[in-house]
Amino acid sequence: MKKLITLALVLSLPVFHAAFAKEKVFNVDTRESLAADSQNIRSEMRKGGRYEFVQTKERGQVDDALAEMGALFDRYGSIGAMNQDAKIKLFNDQELVNAILTRRDERIVCKNEAPLGSHIRVTTCHAHADDV
Repeated sequence: MKKLITLALVLSLPVFHAAFAKEKVFNVDTRESLAADSQNIRSEMRKGGRYEFVQTKERGQVDDALAEMGALFDRYGSIGAMNQDAKIKLFNDQELVNAILTRRDERIVCKNEAPLGSHIRVTTCHAHADDV
């Protein structure tokens, strides 16, 4: 049975992210930290780097997620200025990158949607493995 964690509002995803964190490669909270971490991750995925085991397909997923996070910061400037859907996208992209780089899939996936019979949107989060 799937376990759901329902949240009325995720105010600060970095804090929310830390609540679920075990071993995370990075936790983006500013545009500057994303730029530094992205450069470091890309260099560590090269031969001899900490993440050299990452397969070609996974490298593409990591690059896409890093680019999407960069686009979110370009559009909004900061996490505080992001709407709920953008915060969730940022969180999910971080979880994807961390899952690939740590070679396991313990990530938490969040959605912001109105439950059946309601117009009030709520954020629900669950382990990605529950979907599989």
